[in-house]
Amino acid sequence: MHFRPASAADTTFVRELSTEAFAPFGDYRDLLPRWTAVPGVSTWVAVERAPCGFVMVGFYFGDPGRTWVYADLLAIAVSPACRGRGMGRRLLRHAVEVAQTARTSFDVRELRLTVADSNERALHLFATEGFLVSEENHGRYDGGQLALRMHRPL
Repeated sequence: MHFRPASAADTTFVRELSTEAFAPFGDYRDLLPRWTAVPGVSTWVAVERAPCGFVMVGFYFGDPGRTWVYADLLAIAVSPACRGRGMGRRLLRHAVEVAQTARTSFDVRELRLTVADSNERALHLFATEGFLVSEENHGRYDGGQLALRMHRPL
């Protein structure tokens, strides 16, 4: 298995996997594929024999003076055929590496993410990789789930 940067050729894969993986939380069919082309968003595809997952990390200024940056794990998804084999953990660790590598150019202080309170597998994964739930109110997903904000210092 290896990671490669997403390209325009991955748009269909990202769209189809986003539709399936995030359906309980809202309609991400068109939003996530568009984000692959947004400056400041880094999308990586996990490939075995074929694409089997992706992770998307955005970089944003953390203060009005634009003196530091945080990385935001915007999406992480694994194809059904690849689930249950640690692929999500490998994608998450790759996102951490991407954020840490960006520290050579920017003062990236933490990696953040948002997860539905009902997504127990994801919550467990994120907690075991050092993410903590923050106190901020991050609203709700379109599916009605409470959106929990988590963070991990880099």
